Amino acid sequence: SFFIQESKTASFMAQLANNFPGLGGHPIISLRDRNTGKPLLFNRSGKLSALGKKFVAGIVRLIPELTALYASNINSYRRYAPGNWAPRTATWGYGNYTCGLRLVPKPLEQGRLEFRLPGADVNPFSAFSMMLGAGLYGIKNDWNLPPETKKVGREQVHPDVGIVPRNLLEAAEALSGSGVAREIFGEKYVEHCVACCIHEDEHMRSHVSSYERERYLFHV
Repeated sequence: SFFIQESKTASFMAQLANNFPGLGGHPIISLRDRNTGKPLLFNRSGKLSALGKKFVAGIVRLIPELTALYASNINSYRRYAPGNWAPRTATWGYGNYTCGLRLVPKPLEQGRLEFRLPGADVNPFSAFSMMLGAGLYGIKNDWNLPPETKKVGREQVHPDVGIVPRNLLEAAEALSGSGVAREIFGEKYVEHCVACCIHEDEHMRSHVSSYERERYLFHV
């Protein structure tokens, strides 16, 4: 209502224009003991705890399969274009803004994980479910943590993790083929998400933009 009164529009597009910075929507999560309230992700030396390593491993390793759960629009992937500031890899690092997962261990009571891949268009319920589901899966299955990315992480790809989908159709196909996703979220939910993403992709592919006409009308 505020923006209507000001004759303006509030937009949550991930990439509003090609000459405009991408807009992030970064879910932040921490883990605590439900009985004592003690933080569980990091130790007092400012490093991941044994439990925290497995939790982060679950998120990082499942990012490629679960991308459609936090980037469910065609426009979501415009933000990952080369030259943009947004992270675009399944990486992690302490305080590293260029990684998909930024770890903030201090102060200990406020230790948290910042998931930097989602844009402003993210569905927070879906993104938090993805983080919790993937992280707990890593704990349950005793997964090993990939190496930390200490430099610029936008082009770093761990060979045993793989690349993040580059568009909505790739993300839908990765989610559809993920047995882990079905184990965590159930068949019906996964099939629903896949169908929605494919429908959106097909709808957008059937539309010819003014930029396409400008680029190809007199050149092909």
